[in-house]
Amino acid sequence: VVVSDSAITYQDARLDMLVLMGVSILVGLGVAVWISLGVSRGLSQAGRLARAVAKGDLSQTATYRTDDEIGAVIQAFNVMTTNLRATAHVAETIASGDLTVEVKPLSDQDVLGLAMRSMAENLRTTAHVAEVIASGDLTVEVKPLSKKDTLGQAMQSMVLNLRDAAR
Repeated sequence: VVVSDSAITYQDARLDMLVLMGVSILVGLGVAVWISLGVSRGLSQAGRLARAVAKGDLSQTATYRTDDEIGAVIQAFNVMTTNLRATAHVAETIASGDLTVEVKPLSDQDVLGLAMRSMAENLRTTAHVAEVIASGDLTVEVKPLSKKDTLGQAMQSMVLNLRDAAR
């Protein structure tokens, strides 16, 4: 059987095309797997950090070395954790009795920071009233913040009882 040059050229070209298509498919699959693994690792890091923060563990951080959307999400999680860590430190300071700490909310939308600032201000006011009472001045007016303000109500009762006892 005699095969013409054009048939041989056709067979060679066809084989080259099939090999090129196979290599392209393998390269495409390799790139897809590589991207998928990168995304999966990044999301896994973000998920691990979110779960730790959800449990109250603020010691964790996440690392991700690329400058893409997942890296931006992980960076945002790390900033959030750092801010929560700072807020927890302020709360620990107040809890230890140091009312001189300045509570600085991160923004006008910082619900936790605003509540902590209000709490610290109320505790400072209550401490000042207690100092006034301790100095012997029973003319101070104690006004509980709400019906559930047990400290304010106790202070108010104490002043009333001390006034009665002083008469």
